[in-house]
Amino acid sequence: IPIDFRVYDRPRDGKTKNDLCREIILSLVERGFNIRYICFDSWYSSKET
Repeated sequence: IPIDFRVYDRPRDGKTKNDLCREIILSLVERGFNIRYICFDSWYSSKET
């Protein structure tokens, strides 16, 4: 069930795809979701994430 998303537009907001990924994860934690698994495609893979 999709519960959050972001639109990638680096020229406008300056955020990388990994920045957006981390924003989503932090947002879900702040909203109180108790999540066991999160699925992202491989474009969002990085050591920091």
